[in-house]
Amino acid sequence: MALSQLGYSDHVPIVLYAGLGNDQALYLGYEHNRVHLNNRSMTYEEVLLFRRKLPGNPDERLSQSQRMKWRKTMAQILGIDVKQVRNKYRHHTWLASQPNNIWSLIKETMKAWEKNELKGQRPGPLKPFHLICLEKMQKNEIEHCLQRLLNKQVSLQKIK
Repeated sequence: MALSQLGYSDHVPIVLYAGLGNDQALYLGYEHNRVHLNNRSMTYEEVLLFRRKLPGNPDERLSQSQRMKWRKTMAQILGIDVKQVRNKYRHHTWLASQPNNIWSLIKETMKAWEKNELKGQRPGPLKPFHLICLEKMQKNEIEHCLQRLLNKQVSLQKIK
């Protein structure tokens, strides 16, 4: 209704797809959204997609073949080469492959960021590069840092 009041047509052309597999549908959705990405960092919605496509049990280390299959699947969905998944999206695959206990803290951190509840938080979306510092830590240190962050005992800048 509002579009017609602005002089736009009452009809909007659409394209319907039927019989697509999940990965094909995800690829189409990603291609649709690519127009809006404009070379910015990957968002947590995309990291959630990596997590959703993670094969096996996240609490167990992925085998080399599982990791390669995962990268191939993500490359197909993102419409890129497997090497780009390994290189350009290295931080995102790291975040998405964390054990369940750490992954739940990562998700809590994302929710807290959306509500602007983290100490010293700056405006803007939470992106994977905000948590790159965690990659150098042991699992128990990661858990401890994220809990301190969520309890507002430390700012994100302090744990970097």
